[in-house]
Amino acid sequence: MSSAERHVQLAYAHGVLEGSADTEHVTLQITARIIFGEVGGAIVDATWHSTSNYRLAPGEAVEAEARGTFGAEELHLGGRFFLGRNLYLDDVELDPARSRFNRFFPLLFREGSVEGRVGDRHVTVEIAAASGGLSSSTVRADGSWGDASIALHGTVGGSRDDKGRVRGQVGSGMVDLLVGNANESLTIDGEFSGPIDLLIVLTACLLFFRGALWRD
Repeated sequence: MSSAERHVQLAYAHGVLEGSADTEHVTLQITARIIFGEVGGAIVDATWHSTSNYRLAPGEAVEAEARGTFGAEELHLGGRFFLGRNLYLDDVELDPARSRFNRFFPLLFREGSVEGRVGDRHVTVEIAAASGGLSSSTVRADGSWGDASIALHGTVGGSRDDKGRVRGQVGSGMVDLLVGNANESLTIDGEFSGPIDLLIVLTACLLFFRGALWRD
């Protein structure tokens, strides 16, 4: 897959992601279970799932898997994600503005990893809560996607009105994506240098962590 620099303009609403990455048009159905459609003339047909993050035993991971095809290439990615206690629960009475959010999320993301293959390219990425503390919305990701190194820092945003951002590098190219809302759509706009399949997987993850995925 090409690693050219692309200007990205994507919008997600009612389970469908549409827009463009430079000259490559994107039309994908992305839900909590499937990714299906077309990216720059390549057919994408994949399923994904994860185990429940409720009632986890101490040290138990949330397991996730994506499997399918991206154009002529087979895709198989697996992930393990560990959660930690939401430390803000201790400050609920001191910070009433956050109390409703934190009571619904007693566990927050701590660290995880993704491994697998896309075609003949090996994928390995380590992910961790940023700034050395527990956070539901800010992470860093370091690893490789085939020959391209990955060094990204992302803030998803905790509510519809919050802006999210992903910045960093893929290989020698820069990434700077803004996540926001326009009317009934979640939007992803900016610059992305890297394989187009990485952009689509990253977008699906942003939709997941933003809580925006359509339930089919």
